[in-house]
Amino acid sequence: MNFSKFQISVILRISLIVFNAFAIVFTTYHNYPLIISGILSLALLMQSYRLAKQINKIHQYLTMFLMVIRESRDSYSLPTTKKDYIFSELSEYFKEIREVIKDAKIEKENQYHYLNYVVEHVGIGLLAFDDKGKVELINNAGKKLLKIPALLNIKTLDSIQKDLSESIIKMMPGQQETIVLNIEDELLHLSFKVSQFRMYEKNIRLVSFQNIKTELDEKELDSWQKLIRILNHEIMNSITPITTLSTTIKKSLTRKDTKENSPETNEELIADTVNGLSLIEERGKGLISFVQKYRSLSTAIKPNIEKVKVAKLISNVTTLLSSDLENEKIICDVIKASEDYEIWADEKLIEQVLINLIKNSIHAIHSRRTKSLIIATSKINGKITIEVADSGKGIPANELENIFIPFYTTKENGSGIGLSLSRQIMRLHKGSIKVSSAQNVGTTFTLTF
Repeated sequence: MNFSKFQISVILRISLIVFNAFAIVFTTYHNYPLIISGILSLALLMQSYRLAKQINKIHQYLTMFLMVIRESRDSYSLPTTKKDYIFSELSEYFKEIREVIKDAKIEKENQYHYLNYVVEHVGIGLLAFDDKGKVELINNAGKKLLKIPALLNIKTLDSIQKDLSESIIKMMPGQQETIVLNIEDELLHLSFKVSQFRMYEKNIRLVSFQNIKTELDEKELDSWQKLIRILNHEIMNSITPITTLSTTIKKSLTRKDTKENSPETNEELIADTVNGLSLIEERGKGLISFVQKYRSLSTAIKPNIEKVKVAKLISNVTTLLSSDLENEKIICDVIKASEDYEIWADEKLIEQVLINLIKNSIHAIHSRRTKSLIIATSKINGKITIEVADSGKGIPANELENIFIPFYTTKENGSGIGLSLSRQIMRLHKGSIKVSSAQNVGTTFTLTF
């Protein structure tokens, strides 16, 4: 075992103290002259003083060392002289530890600058604030979006729009919400997302936000183009035969030889005219029906929100459609929902959504050999989900993005408003409707509340 100078010094001093103590006891017990006991006692006191002084010196060194760490002083070093040879090793260790701390500090600063560069570089606005509303961070992208030079407290955002800070504070972690702001006569659609973490004994909320108006405009334009194509298709399907028949009838009635025709010929002309007018009437009614369907889709719906038990809701719908399921010989498996599952919704409107989905599934299963339908309910992250899964032929990938567009349908006699209306109803309930499908496997619609 290797001993350092410091350890040897301490062992030597303690050994001398113990030896002197035994010597004093020995001389006293054997009645040695008092002067000898006095000299030994004085030596004991001197040795004890030297040991205490050494311990005190160690205490000073350790105190200075901890102060340097606490105050993060890089240029400070322990004072040493030739008389402090005992502490030379301690001083060397101190220097090594100081270098380690210095390197760690440099690395920490580098990491801070790196993360700060990343935060400032991203194009998404970032805002962090504590429970008291004090802003810990806001990057340049955030300042640029909100058109502010700085932000010290979240409440300052109320100067941009009334209760804006309250809207952000009330958002739950993981929640995403779009808020429309008018900043300096510029309309912004900002998508906010909140996360929360704890740091330095404080709850910190990190808010990311970005302007999605461009993306919304592109999607809106794309939706309008698709809708116009469908409207054009439907209207042309009605107008073209009407125009053709009207032209044919007009030519027949304005022919020069019409008056010279025999009574039989005139009766035939009248019959053809009546038949043509009947067809015109039929297409006219079809066009009126189409307009009425469009009006029903565009009319604002006001839901009557109340607490609804999910199990009862599904039971009502399956009972209502039981004859349709039996006629198609479809095996309907309802995975019973917990009686505790409740949603705030308009029961009649959500029933209509489920009816639309189940009827779509019945149509998809119609020509399949295996006919099964599964209705399942679950609770994920506090949200209730209802799934309607069928064993139909599936929806082609190129059609999935179109099925929620008004009047788009793959059915021969479909109106194309069922799924559009269903999505509109789910949005009114602050929920969502999603679809997943695989060809020759089936389709699953998921309602989330």
